[in-house]
Amino acid sequence: MGHSLAAGVTTAGDPYLVIGVPGEDLDGLANAGSSFYLRGSTNRAINQGSAGVHGTVEAEDRFGTTVAASPQHLAIGTPYEAIGTADDSGGLEILSHTLSADGIPTPLAGIDQDSTAPEISGASEAGDKFGFSLAMTSYRATASSSTAATDSILAVGSPGEDNSTDADTGRVVNLRITAAGAVSELAELNQGSANVSGDPEAGDRLGEQVSAVSLAPGAVASTKNTLIAVGVPGEDIGTVADAGSVTVFTPIGAPGDNEVVVEPGKAGVPGAAGAGQQLGGYIAAGATHLYLGMPKGPGTRGSAYAVPWGNVTNAGAETVVTYAPGADGVPAAGVAFGTVVR
Repeated sequence: MGHSLAAGVTTAGDPYLVIGVPGEDLDGLANAGSSFYLRGSTNRAINQGSAGVHGTVEAEDRFGTTVAASPQHLAIGTPYEAIGTADDSGGLEILSHTLSADGIPTPLAGIDQDSTAPEISGASEAGDKFGFSLAMTSYRATASSSTAATDSILAVGSPGEDNSTDADTGRVVNLRITAAGAVSELAELNQGSANVSGDPEAGDRLGEQVSAVSLAPGAVASTKNTLIAVGVPGEDIGTVADAGSVTVFTPIGAPGDNEVVVEPGKAGVPGAAGAGQQLGGYIAAGATHLYLGMPKGPGTRGSAYAVPWGNVTNAGAETVVTYAPGADGVPAAGVAFGTVVR
């Protein structure tokens, strides 16, 4: 319980909490998975046995492995869901904070890579793990659409996606969810996309982590204020294996048009790429900084960095803050510092 968490405030100003419980057994089926939704006096379990939720309760689906939310919507991932005969292909459920007649957030859509309404690019294949990472943020399309954000952008990571020649290259599918609950796909991101840095290579695992942020909540979305950070922990940099990387893009337009790569030596991040460091496996997009966890080095105990958004969106040169055991009051103890950053 608590393997995944999402919290915030709805458009009505109500604090909420979504808790993933992917190891929950249901109806005698091991690790079917469940979640809890808390808001005011509402305290309800949501799983694939709940009214209106798509799919069926099955062993090892691990519903709730990932959760994400915005003031308007929430999503719950099932990356180990079998779609047809494709084991671990993955899927997710999208819901509204508005409660249904059954007292749970209203289910809006069940999504997998074979979905036709909405139509999702690609196809469900064994091991894709579609929904292994989720990130959601508010979205206001135009000044005339509303006086505030009513829609959401959802980034869905599929790190096990293969291309025609290589395994686990990875991809991210971007979805728009309107106030009325309509879901549509925006441009996907992979290293074969136009103008996106790097080449799709075996084991890159692009999309293993995703994090989304609106730097100007309620404002009309722009390429500078609506951002998605994507981890590529298996990326080789030159001859440095599994050094890892992070690519930041906007869901507005083609992903490669405004992409910025964040890694040691770029965007003010200190140091140089290190073998096996797997940068991009631990990230969080905050209101003022992009946070990067580095539990596998540099340093024997791990480290973390806070990268000002200005360094990313405007090629700024602000100071990147480094956190590490033994420095600035952080105890010189423990291992794998940076495994979780928020």
